[in-house]
Amino acid sequence: MQAEGLGETLRERLDQHGALPWQAALPIAVQLTQALAAAHQEEPPRFHGDLRPEHIRMSSEGRIGIGGFGMAVALDSSRAGALTYLSPERIEGSSADAPSDLYSLGLVLYEMLSGAPPFQSSSIRELVSLQCEAPPPPLPESLRTSLPHGIETLLLELLEKRPEDRPPAAVDVLHDLEHLLREALPESSSPEPASDEPSPAAPPDAAPTEAPPGATPTEAAPGVAPTVEMPAVEAPGAAPMVPSAEPLSDSQRGAVRPPNPEPSGAGPDAPRAIEPTEQAEAAPTEQAPSNAPRQIPGALAWTLLLLLCLLAGGVTYWFKAATSSGVGAEPPPASDPFGDLRVD
Repeated sequence: MQAEGLGETLRERLDQHGALPWQAALPIAVQLTQALAAAHQEEPPRFHGDLRPEHIRMSSEGRIGIGGFGMAVALDSSRAGALTYLSPERIEGSSADAPSDLYSLGLVLYEMLSGAPPFQSSSIRELVSLQCEAPPPPLPESLRTSLPHGIETLLLELLEKRPEDRPPAAVDVLHDLEHLLREALPESSSPEPASDEPSPAAPPDAAPTEAPPGATPTEAAPGVAPTVEMPAVEAPGAAPMVPSAEPLSDSQRGAVRPPNPEPSGAGPDAPRAIEPTEQAEAAPTEQAPSNAPRQIPGALAWTLLLLLCLLAGGVTYWFKAATSSGVGAEPPPASDPFGDLRVD
């Protein structure tokens, strides 16, 4: 990405705020490596040769741009950039190439993490000696303990003095940085859907789930066949129950049932399953076992009838016997003891 039109430079950011937290420095390093890898893979390849914070610009949205590519191609001198950010081979007069750009990338990353370049001196002779011979000083201990695993190792590989000891290409560095960043910041990868996101609603014509036994039936949704509640299956030998009615006593059953009832489900008075509408499919019902009909209600009815007949016969017999024996007839007139007396 070109630096034109972006905001402040990385130099201005570092001068104002000092070292950046690794959570901010690593994403910047990833974007810088992406830009270098794209330039190195062009035909013909382009190398920067003068990568330093003054040529790196950042937008308020976090985009990174690198300037100075075209100018660095024509330069082939150690004076092309500040000695603080030049590789040893560039200081010795070699042309810019991929390893030299990666060395400069390591110097910039080191400064973003620690707040200062690894090699500094007011003497040019001493600075050249440090750049070409001295190993980079270790990072502050507090920073080393907080860095994700592998970042310091990759940084030291970028700052190797010999070009052949550095990573072979910017693409390889980019792969390593992205891998380490994904491990350190899982949220930076593609976010997973939230566990509390509501699940998609069921389509209107979806069939309702079967309610558990004893559940209160609810009103059917539009376009869904209503659920028909089927009568419960009676236990073997039990008299059929009338829905929504009080239980009948044995005497009431005998009065309302015929002497020889038909088996359950065989006669016209047997309870029938409610036929569902055309849209609903009739639920299969369990057929009660075909046992012999219960005879207790009919026998009880005949017993009651026989007792009534005997009672009626006894009452009639008693009434006739009482009538024939003169019970209730008028008594004969009493004789007058003085009727035969005469008075002279």
